[in-house]
Amino acid sequence: MPHMVAKPGMVSFLVMILLLFGCGTVTIKSNDDRIVGAISKPDGNGPLPALVLMHGCGGPQPGNGIWARELNSWGYVTMEVDSFYHRGIREICSNLRKLTVSERVVDAYAALDHLKTQPYVDKGRIAVMDWSHGGMVVLSALWTHRRPDNGGFKAGVAMYPWCEHQSFYAPLLIIVGSADDWTPSSLCTSFRNSERVELHIYEGVWHSFDNPGPMRTYLGHQLGYNHPATVRARKDVREFLKRNL
Repeated sequence: MPHMVAKPGMVSFLVMILLLFGCGTVTIKSNDDRIVGAISKPDGNGPLPALVLMHGCGGPQPGNGIWARELNSWGYVTMEVDSFYHRGIREICSNLRKLTVSERVVDAYAALDHLKTQPYVDKGRIAVMDWSHGGMVVLSALWTHRRPDNGGFKAGVAMYPWCEHQSFYAPLLIIVGSADDWTPSSLCTSFRNSERVELHIYEGVWHSFDNPGPMRTYLGHQLGYNHPATVRARKDVREFLKRNL
C-alpha cells in the first residue's frame, strides 16, 4: 500500500525539507524509538484545531506537505510525522514487516500527546490524517478498543487505506478510488452503513491520486499521480473537518 517511494540513498523528503529550512522541527519519543515531526500553523495564537499527518509506506512525500499547507490555510495546525528516519528505514512497501501498523499507531499517539503540550493547539480538537499504509494506521488508531483514557483523536481521515471492517470511537472519512488496484475500494464498501464512517469512492481513480508527478507503475501497481480528483478530495476533507473537528 504505497505512497511514492524515494530512490535508494535519498534522504527522507521531510527530513530534507527540515534540514533546508530548519523550522518547526521536533524529535519525540515513540516507545523506545524516536520520530521526527514538522509542525506548521496558521497565523494567530489559538488555541487552534490540529491534525497529525502520517505518510505512506514510501515515507514522507511532497503531496503530504501540499496537504499540510492546504490545512494550514483552512486554520489547522499540522504535524507531519516521519516514522522512518530515526529507524534507518527508506521504505516498507516491499516488506511491511519492517515496521508494523501497530508500531506506527504508537507514533501517531506520541504526536498527539506532543501537540497537546503546545499552547496554540486546542487539546480537544486533534485529528489524524494518513495515506495508504498510513491510512491503515488511522483505522487502527481509531479502533474502538484502542481509545485511550484521555479521549484520543477527535476524528480521522484515511486516504486510500487497506480497509478492514471494525468499529471506531471517532468520526472517520475514507477516500479511495474505484480503479485502485493496491488498496481496492471493494474492501471498504462494508463501511457504507457504518454510523461513524463517511465513505467516498471516486470513480476511475487510481492509488496515490493526490500526489504530484506523472502516473507510473510501482511493484506492479498503477499510481495515478496528479489526478483532477485531488480538487474533490480537498473539498470533501474540508467539509468533513468542519463538521467533525
